[in-house]
Amino acid sequence: MSLTSNYLKRRILDKIKQLKSSAYGDLTLNLEHNRNNYQLILLTKVNLQNKEIIRLLAKWRKMHEKWFPAQFKVTEEGTKKWLKEKVIDTTDRLLFMIKADGKYIGHIGLFRFDFDNMTYEIDNIVRGEPLHPGIMTDAISKMMYWGKKELGIKIYKLQTFSHNARAFNIYSKLGFREIKRTPLMQIKKKGRIEWVEAPKNYNKKIKRFNVFMRYKKISFAGPSITEKEVEYVVDGVTRGFYETFEQHIKKLEKAVADYVGMKYALAGFCATHSLHLACLVCGFKKGDEVICTDFSWVATAYVITYTGATPIFVDIDPNTWCIDPKAIESAITKKTKGIMLVHSYGYPAQMDEIMRIAKKYKLKVIEDAAPSLGSTYKNKKVGSFGDVNCFSFHGAKIAASGEGGMLLTNNKEYYEKAILLSNMYRTNRLANFWSDGLAYEYQIANVTAALALAQVERIEELVKIKRQIFNWYYNGLKDVKEVRVLKESPGTRSNYCYPSVLLKTDKISRDDLVVELSKFNIHGRVVFPRMSRFPIYKNLKRLPNPVASEVEKYGFNLPAAANLTKEDVDYVCETLKKILRSK
Repeated sequence: MSLTSNYLKRRILDKIKQLKSSAYGDLTLNLEHNRNNYQLILLTKVNLQNKEIIRLLAKWRKMHEKWFPAQFKVTEEGTKKWLKEKVIDTTDRLLFMIKADGKYIGHIGLFRFDFDNMTYEIDNIVRGEPLHPGIMTDAISKMMYWGKKELGIKIYKLQTFSHNARAFNIYSKLGFREIKRTPLMQIKKKGRIEWVEAPKNYNKKIKRFNVFMRYKKISFAGPSITEKEVEYVVDGVTRGFYETFEQHIKKLEKAVADYVGMKYALAGFCATHSLHLACLVCGFKKGDEVICTDFSWVATAYVITYTGATPIFVDIDPNTWCIDPKAIESAITKKTKGIMLVHSYGYPAQMDEIMRIAKKYKLKVIEDAAPSLGSTYKNKKVGSFGDVNCFSFHGAKIAASGEGGMLLTNNKEYYEKAILLSNMYRTNRLANFWSDGLAYEYQIANVTAALALAQVERIEELVKIKRQIFNWYYNGLKDVKEVRVLKESPGTRSNYCYPSVLLKTDKISRDDLVVELSKFNIHGRVVFPRMSRFPIYKNLKRLPNPVASEVEKYGFNLPAAANLTKEDVDYVCETLKKILRSK
């Protein structure tokens, strides 16, 4: 266990101990369900002397004993002993009474805190009185929210018997999904019946399973935020104005330029703005053609169109989903002035061949490296090959600040022109606020830059996280014949910002597969449609682009948020395989 985990464990256990040592009622959650008020009240040490509570707990246990793994003669004395030893004296266990209209109607609890993964198991869900339909579901939901807010819980789990249809219905409504089930057998032990896991060689008919369920939304993307980010943002808020209004912007620009290996860097509001500036400084204009991948977020093409130039959409490499150099060369005409490539989803494009073609035909090269900070081609950072190159700090990218973009170049003239174009062409030549040309307001905020700076300074750590997530996926899915997991090409390092998969079966459509995953709280994502099919480009000559067409139909991305654990990825892999097997 890490030092951070040890600290959290001590802090949380101390808080739980303090709560259970307080007076009964000190921790009361005042809630509402269907316009009826009710309370969740934490049981504490003083309840060991509360005969009403002991009597109710014993009564409810007797009513529901068939749903418990251990079944024995229930007495009030035994219930009091259980409350003391198994609840009050168990360091990570909490039990809440549910009270509505002055009556206790049930209880719910938390148990088995996993401090490494911030996971808590929900247990002791017992309805004692048939009042207020739906209140148990609501109470569990509210307890989960309390645990997330007060204890920092990230994942909830629970267990139930396979034949408990009512419980399944409640848990499914809450968003819990089955992750595994184990066969059970019945044994008699010291005068009581217990259901225990059946051994592998058990040859009798299995009548009951223990079903393990979990609640966690497997997010498609999301950042890793540490104390460093918090510190930088607080610094940006408290000291990032007045004479230091751009200190974090300048630090961010230097950090990215130094990391990628470029002379000049200009931060902007978003990557689309940075790409637009790149097209402008490269001189693209009406009548020009710019060869562009047919597979990307539409901003890649729109920024070309903003200048009046025409994007010529070409096919992609099946091994990288990046622009195919052969397709580039076959599309070049006398009007061609540049190449707009994308390092798709963090997978590097074939830069040697692309730069050879650009040099041969004297074309400008723009690298749309929006999701690809940290990726390399032959040990050189992507975003360091083209004439002008751009990265994104959008909230779904590997280094996230909510929004943000970065333009990089080694051309001083391009850099200085980009500065003017990003700031309304303000020169102050004849007066303060004087503008010498039509331009744009494309600047980043200093506070936003502070967050991006912290992320950039951790970029190798973030790449390591993404690559670990990918490796878990690859090992879990490499033998599944219905899918092909896209791997980095030899001589490259992908940051695996968005692990990419091609569906290899027609038993289920790609869209239906992603929908099925969502039913298990797994947020996968279909890939981009071909940009050449968008209405704005309907009058352009459309190339067949067969690889992009196949990927458009069968490609999808697996979730790769920075907070995913191996258990999360295993869950995604097993769920994906289960869906494919069912078709």
